[in-house]
Amino acid sequence: MFFKKKLFGSNLLFLGGFFVFLLLVFLGLFLYFLNLRAPDLAIQEEKPFVVSSGESLRSIANRLEQSGLIRGSWAFIILAYQQNLDRKIQAGEFRLSTSMSAREIVGKLTSGSLDTWVTIIPGSRSEEVALTLKERLSGFDEIWFENLKASEGYLMPDSYLVPKNASWIDFWQIVSKNYQRKVNKEVLAKAQSRGLGEEELIIFASLVEREAKSLVDQQAVAGVLLNRIRNGWPLQVDASVQYALANKSCQRDYPAQCVWWPKITGQDTRKMISAYNTYQNGGFPPGPICNPSPGAIEAVAGAPEDSPYWYYISDSSGKLHLAITLAEHEENINRYLR
Repeated sequence: MFFKKKLFGSNLLFLGGFFVFLLLVFLGLFLYFLNLRAPDLAIQEEKPFVVSSGESLRSIANRLEQSGLIRGSWAFIILAYQQNLDRKIQAGEFRLSTSMSAREIVGKLTSGSLDTWVTIIPGSRSEEVALTLKERLSGFDEIWFENLKASEGYLMPDSYLVPKNASWIDFWQIVSKNYQRKVNKEVLAKAQSRGLGEEELIIFASLVEREAKSLVDQQAVAGVLLNRIRNGWPLQVDASVQYALANKSCQRDYPAQCVWWPKITGQDTRKMISAYNTYQNGGFPPGPICNPSPGAIEAVAGAPEDSPYWYYISDSSGKLHLAITLAEHEENINRYLR
């Protein structure tokens, strides 16, 4: 009798636990589907929502919830995974409203944006930028090649959200606005104190961008080149000769297979006939050789005016080695480059 009572009690406990489990499952499903509903059907007005390139699903979901566009970020994340759409959300700007359900918003974010993110890499030539834009913008046409070439140095490196059907004027307004914000009156005034106008600043910065990568090294190289330019020395910048070589070998249609920054030899520096050969010509080259970053521009604008160094090399690992005298410079070459 006792055994039967104990068994009966165990059954009751099991049934009670199972009932609680079913209740929790039902409650979870109810909350899940409730959170997928539109937050407010009465408000049809759409608002812009921007997804950044590389942004995580969790970040997107949290911002959607904070903006009042979805009820719960957790339900949105589950829905995206359930429909295998978590990796299909696109970067760009979307028009969303609180009258949309979470399912509709996921569909919007994965069906394609009218805008796309375009990244201009520091130190890239205008032709390299052109190849990226041609790939991503439907409004790109042949005149862009010439416009971009004419804008060498002033295509401020950054990531831009651009309409896919943008005209050249649309694109240029977006980029030039960013350029004016970064190359502001304060930066131009610092450059002016070193005897550099805006054009010289950008040409100088383009050389520094290609010669050194870290901000510390860029400042050091800027100090060396400032010494040389003020004392009438040839700048002797390898990157300018690379630019000249690529100008001759990659002239037509900016093909993707072009090597835009080829290796150079001592013979190239001695025999290359080009205004961009800073070994054979004094002063700055006639124009920028790439699109410099804000860091390189700042490094030049604030270049040390009392640098003791006149020479520099970068070893195979990219580490900069400075020298005061030609003898020290030759020693560095023998030690780190041979």
